[in-house]
Amino acid sequence: MRLALNSSVYVKYPIEDTIKFVSKLGYDGIEIARTHPFHELSKRDREKLRNMIEALGLKVCAVQGATPYLDLEFAKKRIDAAADVGCPVVNLGCGNLVMEDDKREEYWAEVLENLGQLARYADDRGITVAVESEPPVMVPGTQGHSYYERLIGRTEDVQRVLSEVKAENLGVLLDIGHLYVMEENPLYAIEKLKDKIVHVHIEGIVDRVHCHFVPGRGEVDCEAVLKALHEIEYKGFISVELGPHMRDPNRVVLESIQYLKGLLYKLELV
Repeated sequence: MRLALNSSVYVKYPIEDTIKFVSKLGYDGIEIARTHPFHELSKRDREKLRNMIEALGLKVCAVQGATPYLDLEFAKKRIDAAADVGCPVVNLGCGNLVMEDDKREEYWAEVLENLGQLARYADDRGITVAVESEPPVMVPGTQGHSYYERLIGRTEDVQRVLSEVKAENLGVLLDIGHLYVMEENPLYAIEKLKDKIVHVHIEGIVDRVHCHFVPGRGEVDCEAVLKALHEIEYKGFISVELGPHMRDPNRVVLESIQYLKGLLYKLELV
């Protein structure tokens, strides 16, 4: 199994420096978060970025293509940029917020249409798109800073997307921590979604709060997750996603890979 890092933890650093850190700390791949707007680079500069990444022996394994909501134009720019750096997967996220419950089916109709459109757009560029279930989120500025559900919030929602959007290049980004926050069993989700899992996020979760800690802290049974992924013959990357608020990113990024590499060696999966 190959380990990658989501670049969001290096939010204060340019993507070029982030790539160097990721390589130096021993990761096999990098996932470019939406906080790194590399899609704004010229095509020539993206080619230079790809050459730099390949020279360091890294792979861009995924690109975040949501804002975090499903913005068609932003997603298309990220899909184009992903193709330019040789990345196979673009994450389109959780669709949207459910701001009004009685409009839930209207939201579904719009999101399913947009996912289908983006899947076709990505397919022309050799890209697989993925959906990711997300826990509820607090929205500043609403009355009482209310929490709202994400449209794609649970495994059953992911299954609905896979059933209703007819696209061979549509898969699942499985975030293990999100499953814990939503009180879902990650081993069940892995078994249910196995053939469609194209990327995995892993992190530590404490008290089922949606805050991305170093793997090994809190309730997430990383060893059981790695075993389950091995059993379904998952061949993609496992990407560490850490909070972007970290004061010392190199320390937590190194701690994460040391912990996960230790588990992979223990399980003889290296």
